[in-house]
Amino acid sequence: MAYLQRWRVLRAANALRTEGLSLTRAAEAVGYQSDVVFAKAFKRVTGESPGRYRRGETPSLSVQLPRTA
Repeated sequence: MAYLQRWRVLRAANALRTEGLSLTRAAEAVGYQSDVVFAKAFKRVTGESPGRYRRGETPSLSVQLPRTA
């Protein structure tokens, strides 16, 4: 589950920054039904809020996805 959560957050982060999607649209695009739940997951994975990341206040994500066995 941790892998899936990170993967979804990274896809959404890319959409937030490169496609300019709103938080709600980015959350929906990766399968979150609530932008509040998405924001909490985003912060848990990255340490930053999605809004701050979208505005470019933080560097691009370098979160590494765990390797599968």
